[in-house]
Amino acid sequence: MPLKAADQSQLKAAFSLLKTENKRHMAVEIDIFKKEVQT
Repeated sequence: MPLKAADQSQLKAAFSLLKTENKRHMAVEIDIFKKEVQT
């Protein structure tokens, strides 16, 4: 069953949001790691 165009765009939006969240989380993790290494 093919997805409706609206469903596809919603899916894409959710996916890109997830990727953005992952990048931000990764940046925070790296930041914490750097601070731990410096001390």
